[in-house]
Amino acid sequence: MNKIKRRSAVVVITSILLLGVLALSTGIVTAEEMTPEELFELLSGGWDFNGTLTIDGQTMPTIGTRTVILTEPTSVDFVAIMEGEEEAETGKAWWDAEKGKLAIKEGEEEPRYFELLENGYGATYELEEGIPDWGITEKLFCKENETIVDENTLAHIWVARNATGVVVASWECTFTRTDEWHVVEGILIQDAIDNAADGDTVIVHEGIYEEQLYIAKSLDLRAAEGENPEIWAPAPEELESYDFDFEIMPERIGPFSATPIIMVNGSSDNVRVNISGFAIDGSSVTPGTLEYGIDGVLYLRADGTIEDNEIRNIWGMRGRMAEGRIMWNGFGVFMFSDSALPNEATIRGNNVHDYTGKESFGIYAMGKGCRATITENTVTGARSPEFPDQTAITVCDHATATVTNNIVSDCIYTEEFDYAVGILFTDSNGTIEGNTLIDCGININCGFFSPHSVVSIKDNTVDASGVHETDSGPLVGIELERYEKPIPWYEGEASITATIEGNQLIGVSGIGVPSTGISVRGEENTSCGSVKATIARNTISGWERGIELLKQSDSTVYLNDFVNNTQNVFVNESTNVYNSPEKIDYTYEGRDYTNYLGNYWSDYEGEDANADGIGDAPYVIAGDNPDSYPLMHPEENYEQIGILVVAHGSPRESWCKPVRDAVENVSLGYPKEVGFLEFVGELDGYNFIHEAVDKLDEQGVTKIIAVPLFISSHSGHIAEIGYVLGLRETLPEMVARVTGAMDEEKKPGEKVVSRTQTFVDGV
Repeated sequence: MNKIKRRSAVVVITSILLLGVLALSTGIVTAEEMTPEELFELLSGGWDFNGTLTIDGQTMPTIGTRTVILTEPTSVDFVAIMEGEEEAETGKAWWDAEKGKLAIKEGEEEPRYFELLENGYGATYELEEGIPDWGITEKLFCKENETIVDENTLAHIWVARNATGVVVASWECTFTRTDEWHVVEGILIQDAIDNAADGDTVIVHEGIYEEQLYIAKSLDLRAAEGENPEIWAPAPEELESYDFDFEIMPERIGPFSATPIIMVNGSSDNVRVNISGFAIDGSSVTPGTLEYGIDGVLYLRADGTIEDNEIRNIWGMRGRMAEGRIMWNGFGVFMFSDSALPNEATIRGNNVHDYTGKESFGIYAMGKGCRATITENTVTGARSPEFPDQTAITVCDHATATVTNNIVSDCIYTEEFDYAVGILFTDSNGTIEGNTLIDCGININCGFFSPHSVVSIKDNTVDASGVHETDSGPLVGIELERYEKPIPWYEGEASITATIEGNQLIGVSGIGVPSTGISVRGEENTSCGSVKATIARNTISGWERGIELLKQSDSTVYLNDFVNNTQNVFVNESTNVYNSPEKIDYTYEGRDYTNYLGNYWSDYEGEDANADGIGDAPYVIAGDNPDSYPLMHPEENYEQIGILVVAHGSPRESWCKPVRDAVENVSLGYPKEVGFLEFVGELDGYNFIHEAVDKLDEQGVTKIIAVPLFISSHSGHIAEIGYVLGLRETLPEMVARVTGAMDEEKKPGEKVVSRTQTFVDGV
């Protein structure tokens, strides 16, 4: 024959791939010693194979993977995937008790029967019509032998001869046990999960899988590369709910119960599960089919990463059932952990949308032991009056979270909070940074379960300019509010400490509903606790109220831009400061000054006789202290310069210390830091470039002057430094070759020779 057909080869050798695991695992075992149950237990597993198929003297490689999944004590499903082929081959095998033989069935073909032999298997059989797909039409006499090399390696030989004894085809292959299990349509993902060992990987290929998954072991569950499998909730009557207790006063609240499409349970062991690349769909559940609905993914006391999934069509609600359990449904991603079994998990790059119901949530992190990183997700609410009380991202009840670089939109009027909540922290701590919120805001509240919350809110964009009266109730860009303690669950009085810095708050006014850029307030009609905030370098524009500081607010407000708000500031029963707590070195119109700095108010009409950028008359604030140092122009005109000295670095402190000392002994009149390119990771008190930049940022620097400290200005590191600091788009060609960056697209600061990363504005 002139050409071997790869596709035909896959079909013919599929059963051979399965037979390559009939004797394995813990050593050489004779057929007499092995029961059918032991046989199929040994069969289960993931295997890579690498072999050679020869037909009429022509040879081709056979490389791929095979998964054997135990479905019953004496039956399996199997999947064979040949490298270079688009489709997998599937089949079943079972023990035929009547025949006392192993039966193997490929696709729709009739089953074949095989006997076990000592130390493996062996069989002879005839193919009356040959293998026409390979161009062999004469009768073939086939023989197979299996040899166990060790517990993880198998050697397989298959030989086909014609009537005269001439070998016309043969296949030799080695199987190596792997920790990867492949699943295709027609095979249950849950079966692969149940078979997998702790730490294994389950790879799911294209298709729709209607099943509810339960995972209680460490596992990677991911989509096959370049494929988009979908996990759909099964029919409501097939769904199971799972109970768990709330750590805070369980006798008063709970037990809880949830009905997730994917349940990850870390309650009994140290469980880490990663889930990536799926569409997770709850369309089968509606208000008419299941009373309390479902969740998308629930992580209960488990570590891991939920990444690059689409989670959609999740309907659910919270409510107490007749037997006293509280159903906890309506969450796209729900993460819960208590102090006895704390967790650390990351929710990254997911697209959560069409989550509906009463009090529905896109992403929800809860509990004293919950430590979550929620980043780079897109969460889209329903923007429908049928589904009020929607929140995109919630961190609550003592959880700690870092919420960064998410895009949140269309969370409209909420009955509980009286405005659209995109990101909500309640009785929790953490960071909210770099997020974009469209037509919804940020709410921080404290006092229900916890006495104190500490939150940093930086560099977010809140754009409410697209809201209409029919869309939403009262709007707030960022709100801090303290509740009066309803039940004595903690000692002392509740308080909030927050930093609100560098945010862009774009409002809307004149639509018939109140709107406020920043609101800081305590509980009405009480005198306990406080809300203490540092509010700096924000731009607040287009709101009916730029900022409101209500009862129990104790805030410091400076270097903010209040632009075109109907009323820039409203104060009631609170005392606040409207300038920097210390004098600041700044540069204004090319000259250096030192003074306290207040805020820019677009309706300020005072003059600046000495041209230092500070108004001569205070900006009067009814009911509160004035801004005694109002800015004549927006904050960006008041540069705070810092010096970054960049040196090469060495693993020896004897090299680095003189450099650091030399910089510290120079009097420049500006904050200064030394950043080293490399080698200083093990030295205490020495910073990489990105660490030095962070220190300057902490000192309020808005413009960095970078000074390379090298013998020659022609050093190849000069261009590299520019790349690290974001001043050039690409690495120098020579450096890119050395690091391999020419082979893949890079952004400034993503991968550099120095192994440091930073993104710097104003360098």
